[in-house]
Amino acid sequence: MRRIAVISVTLNAVTPMMRRFSQEPGAWAVTNLLDEALQAEIAAEGRVTDRSMAQMGALLGRAAAIKAEAVLLTCTVFSPYLPALRQLFAMPLIGADVAMLEQAAALQRRTVILCTFPAALAGSAAMFEAASGGVAADVVLVEGAQAAMAAGDPARHDALITEAIRAHAQNYEAVVLAQMSMAGAAALVPDCPVPLLTSPDCAVAALRTALPA
Repeated sequence: MRRIAVISVTLNAVTPMMRRFSQEPGAWAVTNLLDEALQAEIAAEGRVTDRSMAQMGALLGRAAAIKAEAVLLTCTVFSPYLPALRQLFAMPLIGADVAMLEQAAALQRRTVILCTFPAALAGSAAMFEAASGGVAADVVLVEGAQAAMAAGDPARHDALITEAIRAHAQNYEAVVLAQMSMAGAAALVPDCPVPLLTSPDCAVAALRTALPA
């Protein structure tokens, strides 16, 4: 059993990731490190600041203290900063969305990335372009989804994402759901006519690569 830490800034990202881990009982010893105040701070600032980077550094320090063999970040807004964070810690640091965007880029299809968190828009676009060797994806904010989740209405959150998936699948060759918290909506579109990528499966694949048996 491999010991890993999962760092999240919303409980809505913890649930889909733990659901994926539960499909392989005995494979992972998971410690969740959650700081929801960090997401609220970034949303208020509209960007990652020195203060929020310091808070993320503290979370990674806690992961090191429990001797995690690897760390999975479910918070997409920090993924562009992974190269800098990796300079500070020896354990593998994996961005769930990075793994997914790399897989999406490998498809070599006209891609749209759907986001619910405005601060993650630019980072998602840049990471896809880097992974694809300069090919850009369109990035679209699913208006109202984040507010619905914050208001305690996950059904409305998923319905808005489902509507966006169906609309954009008509015009693109692949659809990517940027945030971990969006993964549940994918199950509501089993007949999606194009590849529909979510991060839990991609994250587990990346962990297996980082921590070979």
